[in-house]
This record gives sequence, structure tokens and C-alpha cells, in this order.
Amino acid sequence: MQGLPEARQGLAQAAMQRMPPPAMHTVGRVLTRRSSDTRRSRRRRSEMWPKPEIAAWEGATDCGDEAGVSTPPSTSECFSILVLQRGEEELDDAAAAGQVKAEPLAGSRPWLRRWNSLELAAVDRFLFLICYLQISSRHSFPLAKWTDSVFLSVLRSATCSLAMASPVMFFCFLFFHLCTSHAGNHQQTNFLNCFLEATRGSSTSPSKIYTPNTTSFSTLFRSSIQNLRFLSSGAKTPSFLILPSIVHDAQAAVICGRRHGVRLRARSGGHDNEGLSYVSFSSSTDGPFAVLDLSGLRSIEVDAEARTAWVGAGATLGEVYYHVAAASPTAAFPAGVCSTVGVGGHISGGGIGSLQRKYGVAADNVVDAKLVNAEGELMTRETMREDLFWAIRGGGAANFGIVVAYKLRLVSVPPKLTLFSVSRTLEEGATRLLYSWQSIAPRLADDLWITALALAVGEAQLNRTIQVTFVGLFLGPRGGMLAAIKKSFPELGVRAEDCNELSWVETTLSLDDHALNDTSVLLDRRPVYNSSFKSKSDFVRKPISEKTWEGIWEAMMEGEEEPLMMAMEPWGGRLWEIEDDAIAFPHRKGNLYIIQYGMKWFETEAAVTERHLTWMRKFYEYMTPHVSSNPRAAYLNYKDIDLGSSTEEGRTSYREASAWGRRYFLHNFEKLAKVKARVDPENYFWNEQGIPPFAFAVAAW
Repeated sequence: MQGLPEARQGLAQAAMQRMPPPAMHTVGRVLTRRSSDTRRSRRRRSEMWPKPEIAAWEGATDCGDEAGVSTPPSTSECFSILVLQRGEEELDDAAAAGQVKAEPLAGSRPWLRRWNSLELAAVDRFLFLICYLQISSRHSFPLAKWTDSVFLSVLRSATCSLAMASPVMFFCFLFFHLCTSHAGNHQQTNFLNCFLEATRGSSTSPSKIYTPNTTSFSTLFRSSIQNLRFLSSGAKTPSFLILPSIVHDAQAAVICGRRHGVRLRARSGGHDNEGLSYVSFSSSTDGPFAVLDLSGLRSIEVDAEARTAWVGAGATLGEVYYHVAAASPTAAFPAGVCSTVGVGGHISGGGIGSLQRKYGVAADNVVDAKLVNAEGELMTRETMREDLFWAIRGGGAANFGIVVAYKLRLVSVPPKLTLFSVSRTLEEGATRLLYSWQSIAPRLADDLWITALALAVGEAQLNRTIQVTFVGLFLGPRGGMLAAIKKSFPELGVRAEDCNELSWVETTLSLDDHALNDTSVLLDRRPVYNSSFKSKSDFVRKPISEKTWEGIWEAMMEGEEEPLMMAMEPWGGRLWEIEDDAIAFPHRKGNLYIIQYGMKWFETEAAVTERHLTWMRKFYEYMTPHVSSNPRAAYLNYKDIDLGSSTEEGRTSYREASAWGRRYFLHNFEKLAKVKARVDPENYFWNEQGIPPFAFAVAAW
């Protein structure tokens, strides 16, 4: 194995450790496939990713003639199984015509039925056929998944239907696992070879793809993971980690992934709240997937005169802030306060931050993008069409392709901004101030942003209380900020000594708890904490009463070992002016503020993690009457798997996805599903909380 690339050596070593199953030259009796002209007409499909159609498999030697008999055989002579990919109407028609006797199999897939009249020998032959297909057809991704599903479902059906299962059935069950194991390894090898061939000579980078058997895999995989609980949660980790250094490498990953049945997940900064950009929770398949780590695609080109910047999706917000400020001290970009968040995920989910009341969310300030679609083609705004450009701004770009770069519209800021912070406890009137803040903060001049953070402090039965910290940013000098506060929110009691006059880039340092004397810290991509966390979100449309806040404080203080923080950011200003369907991000007029419920812990024991998660869920339920409803809205960038998820890879229905889709996207969800149907009808870019193609969706209702 000397001279092989590191990733290929890893696969070769793994392959040598397992014994391949014996080759199968004959499978039961001679089998033929009959397809009518009508069925044949439905075969138009992508050559890259064919789909299984309706098929009837018949034992020809038991049916009197060779292949192509015209008379449907009886079930006592041979067997016939109908598999449906696109609904149940054809199955009902076939049953009515007497071609097959079918009855529902409880708990099975909706497109698979069982037939009580199947003879044991026929079932044996069919199971062997499925095993054979596992080996011979593994290059066809949908067909490989189809054989997985059909084998297990038919085995359940047959063992329930027949009084006694034959030994060959049990041997086939064991052999099935050997088949899939061998085929899966073959599948991964084909993908690796395809990628290495496609990227040969495309980059000067010596290593771009890694497998778990390579020495660098673990270090690179963990390098940007911000939420450690997913390293020990039992979630599936990738079979490949790909670090593209040029866009062509990302295109090669998509093309080879579709060709060889390896799905992709894109990671830019690693802040995905539920880890879906780098792990999988799918229970329907053991199929491989790859993580496309975009950290190598983080170039930033600022045009200070035109007030625009092309930014690679793998860049962090800190890197953007650093380079924009270096190009012009009066230019800025409106986005989040955490400097290690990746641009790709942040913008594609909306991107709230301290300048949102003046300039909208980050996605409102995107003017172009470069995206690799499901065919591996590189597209820009001009070639992707406006509906797709609309979708990737706030609709979760990973549902539609791989965004490799955004063109940003920079905004103007004064040379000096003012930042202040004041804290109040319950004894100092925090409840009354927060009650007033709910109505005042969204209606302040759009140059002023005041956020509120509440958490329980102190020890129980001694000095346990709630502390609310108000942090404000004003686009102007200290005097202007004090005058605005005195006019609109005098009870807050902000003094001159509570304020600092800073440049815009210095405010980004301060808001992220960095020292002000070194802006180069914004270029540090490493995780700040090695911790686990959980987040949820809510939107508030009516002020919460003081009495209700008192009950909320009691609930927070009861959880002495539960480090919950409520971060509340005001709406209003530009956010109320932009229409809720201008881009896919829908949370606009009518909202007073957003709540992020956040909890962070450093323990690694599973029992501790479960205790924190359970407490967080109970608190979230407690807040139900006081926040938005029908639906209870949520913010995509505070992703929450508790809203619902799909674990059946690639087959999420519209009804199923509505559980989370309508909460993240409100009435924009349907349009997003229709865009998905146009650009990724096979749902290659699937994830557990993804958007399904609308055509899929309608059939699933």
C-alpha cells in the first residue's frame, strides 16, 4: 500500500480486515423483469441518480415459458411482487385486476405490501435476489437503499405470514449483513477513487480528503466542533472529511457523492446547535456520508469604494469584521456578536445582530452568491434564478446546495460608536425595567439597540436572585446616546461612566468578551469553550406582564444546577420595514423581540447531559402561553431538534417537515419546498430537519 494517498490507505487497511462474502453466480431460479409500455414511459430520469420504478419479478421457469410470458401467472405457480416508489394507486389497480393479492403490512413502508399466498421457496429466492442486488447494484444509490428496505420488510412479512420459516431464510438474513458490509466498503472505495481522480491536479494542497482510519481525521473533525455533547451522543460520524481548497473540489465532492451514494453535509464554523452539519442521527441506513469542511474556502475580498465584499462561506464573522475594518474604519457588516460563527450557516439562516434595527439581518445584505447545485454545477445569482437566490437567504442554504461564497453589501457606520452595559437584580427593580423594555426597545430610534440578558445568580436560600443585564449600542458618540436614553428610557439610569466610545470593530470585540487592544483575535477560529450547550428560541408579540415575569424568575431560580440564560434581542426599525417574504427569513413586523434560551455545561456524563436537556424542555413548555403561537415560531440559527426530525434518510414528507418548517419559516415554508423540488428533486441534500421537495410532499399527504 506504499504510495497510496493517506485516505486510500485507510480504506485499504479496513478492507483487508474483513472477508468478502462468496460471489453469487446464480440466484435461485432464472428471474425476469416484466415492464409494460406505461411503466417504461416513466423511466425518464437523471443518469447520475436513477430511481427504482414499479417492477414485477417473476420466476419464469415456474410459469410455463421463458421470459416475456403474456399471461399473469397464478401465485401457486410463481411469485410476483409489486414495489411502488410514487404512491399506492397502481398497487390498488393491480390488485383489482387480479394480478396480485395484497393487504397492508402494519408498521411497514407505505409503498410495500405483503402477500399471504407467497410460498416459502419463492420467498427464499426473492431474499437471495435482494442480497445479490446488494452486491451488484450498490453503485446505484436509490436502488441500494430500496434493497435494504425491501429485504427487511419482506422478511418481516414472510415470517409473520408463514407457519414456519426455512433455515435458508435465516442464513439469508445473516448473509444480508455481510452483503451490505462488503457493498458499503466498495461504495466508499468508489467514492474515494472518484474524488481523487476528479481533483487530481486541481489543487496544490497535498491532502484534501480523510477517513476515520487516517491519523489526522480525529483532529481535523474536532477542530471546529463547538458542541461537545455530539462527540459522545451515539450520533453517526462521517465516513469522509473533505477540506476543499478551491471551489472545484466542492463540485467534485457533489458529483462523486451523488454518483456513488455518499451524501454531503457542509460545515463552515461548527456552531450548528444540533450538530447536523457534521453528524447524522438517521436510523434508516448505515450508508456513508461525508462532511465538506469549508474552512479552506474563506478568502475575503473587500471593495471599500463599492462598499461590497466577496466572502468565502468558510470564513468566520470575526474574519469578516477584521478585513472589512482594515479596508475602511467606517464600513461594517450587520451580523452576529459571536466571532467564531461561520459565515455560511449564519447568513443562510438569517443572521441577527447588533446592527439589525438599522440595517436588517445579515441575509438582507447579500447581493450575490456562488452555489454548487445538486448536479455539481457552479451557479451565481444570474444563473441560479431568483427563487433559489431568495431561498438561500434565510431558508437554510444547505437544503439546496453548497454555498461557497457570498457577496455582501457593506453598510456605513460613524467613526465612533457608544457601547454601555448596566445590570440590575430583582431587588434593584429588574422586573419593572424588563417589563418596560419590552415596549420601549423595539420603538427606539433605529440607531439605538438595547438587548437584555437574564440569569439566576447566587445560592439557594441565601442570596439567590435574578440579574438582568442591559447592553446597548448607539451609532454615534456618548452624548447622543445619553440624550436618546434620557428621552425614551430614563428609568434605566445609564450614566456617562457606564459608556465607552469605540470604533465599530472594537464594539465587535467587546460584545464577544474580547480585550480591545488586539483586533487580530478576530482571526482566531478555535472554539472559545470546550463545552456542551443546548438552545431554543421564541418570538414575543405581546408584552409579558410583571406578574408572569415573577413566575418565570421563580422557575429559573428553582433550577440551581441548571445554568439557563435568557437572551432577548429587540425587533423594530428596519426589521419591521422589510416584508416578511422579501427573502426566506420571515420574522418581521409584529414581533417585539426574540428570546434565546441557552444552557452551557462542562460535564461529560450522559446522565448530566440528559438532566440538563430535560430541564430545558420543561422550562420551554412553561413559556408556551407567553410567546407566539399558531405556529410557535422559532429561529433557524437556534436550531432545535425537539421541534421534530426525520430519521428516514432522503424520504422526509411535507407533513412531517411541517412540524419544524412552519415554525422556522412560517408561510414561506411552502415556497421553499417548491424551490427545493426544482433544484434538488431527489433530495440529495437531505438532513434530519431539512426541507423536502414539494412533489414528494404532496404525495405523502
